[in-house]
Amino acid sequence: MIVIKHIVKGHKTDQFINLYLTRTFQIVSH
Repeated sequence: MIVIKHIVKGHKTDQFINLYLTRTFQIVSH
């Protein structure tokens, strides 16, 4: 998460990636 935030500069893009990772982790968890 932290590394991605450093690489990607942009709040909209950062939020999009966070949502994508969150959904991915939820799918992997279940």
